[in-house]
Amino acid sequence: MYNLKYRPKTLDEIVGNRGIVESLNALFQSPTIPHSFMFSGQSGAGKTTLARIIASKLGCFPTELREINASDTRGIDTVRQIISESRFTPMLGRIKVYILDECQNLTGDAQNSLLKVLEEPPASVIFILCTTAPEKILSTIKTRCLQFIVSPLTDRDMLFLLNKVMKAESLTVPNDIIAVILELSEGIPRSALNLLEMLKDITDLDTALDIASKEHFARVEVVDICKAIIKQEEWESLMKKFTGIKEIDYEKMRIMMAGYFGGCLQRARSYEEMKFFSALLELFLPPISYVSAKNDLLYRISKSIHKHRDEEV
Repeated sequence: MYNLKYRPKTLDEIVGNRGIVESLNALFQSPTIPHSFMFSGQSGAGKTTLARIIASKLGCFPTELREINASDTRGIDTVRQIISESRFTPMLGRIKVYILDECQNLTGDAQNSLLKVLEEPPASVIFILCTTAPEKILSTIKTRCLQFIVSPLTDRDMLFLLNKVMKAESLTVPNDIIAVILELSEGIPRSALNLLEMLKDITDLDTALDIASKEHFARVEVVDICKAIIKQEEWESLMKKFTGIKEIDYEKMRIMMAGYFGGCLQRARSYEEMKFFSALLELFLPPISYVSAKNDLLYRISKSIHKHRDEEV
């Protein structure tokens, strides 16, 4: 997937948001580094990517980097576990880094508990908070973080990014299709690269508009289903989300789900997480049956929750 294949790994590879890049480059020249950062901005704008680059730049080993999605684990027990782990000196390197994604979903008690560790952070720990809704985070937490707002890309920056990827992939995409990508992605790199991959072989404008519009808006709903599977929600809840998706190709939905779980597997930080996401990815990797597409996909969704529960029993 282009959004994973071309994800920046260094500050020099970041397109747009030059103010953030310059500030971070200057910061890395300083003898003192803040113990807490906060990146806010729209989903897919590059917040987590910047967080990972900071961790790498500071010499954090992969085994000492922990990413936590507060949409999935939002309670005080999660923060207490972080606090407990943070007391231990890193086994490798100088620091360990905690990336808290969608941290606005932390409960009030969890935020208050997090505040305590941000007030007196361990010397070897860096906290990086990423959020799409900074207004939902305690002001006392925000004041203890070095804050950055990650903005959508301008059309000029987005064209630079798309041309870079098209050159690397030896693609020739009509200008009117590029215009569709620019309009629908709204400056969000992840959306633009997903759309480019989807439309790279389309030459007819009307077809591109039809496909892109349906897929663009359906993608958000498919991600909701994936998150519900990870949370092991009840079947009725999953079916409500599934039936709410209109006019989508079930095979493409299967591809989206496989891509989402593949990304989760890449970010897994424990054997249990790797086992869980590997099992989900295995379910959604094979193409679905053309004859019984809907039922095939529903069966896999059912297996994704029942298989895990059976293993727990």
